[in-house]
This record gives sequence, C-alpha cells and structure tokens, in this order.
Amino acid sequence: MSDMNVNFNPGLLLLAIPLLMSLLAVLTGSIGVRRSREVGGKGKTASIAGLVMGGFATVMWGAVAALALLAA
Repeated sequence: MSDMNVNFNPGLLLLAIPLLMSLLAVLTGSIGVRRSREVGGKGKTASIAGLVMGGFATVMWGAVAALALLAA
C-alpha cells in the first residue's frame, strides 16, 4: 500500500450518470434527425426537441459537475 491519501467521493461519480444520459440524448436526437430525412420528415420535430433538450441538459450537468469538482 502506498502512503498517498486519496479522497474519493462516490457522490461525484453519481454526477457522471446524468451527464452521460444527456450526451446519449444528443446522440440519439442527431441520429433521429438524420433518419427522419429517409422517411419524409416524420419524427423530425421530436428528434429536434430531443436534441435541444439533450444539449441543454449536457451544458447544465457539465456545469454542475465542474462546480462539484471545484468544491471537492
């Protein structure tokens, strides 16, 4: 064992889950927009809404995670 004292906060790990989910929302929203072109535009509005909401959530959770890391 080393003598290094490493503080690990499992709460910080829990911040990664919503951040990853919001990144997946952006990914699936962009895939949905691309695929909606193949079917004549059906579902494009929902895909754009998912893309916008996922982008907003990514920015917000990224800011929360950054603040949490700075405070730790």
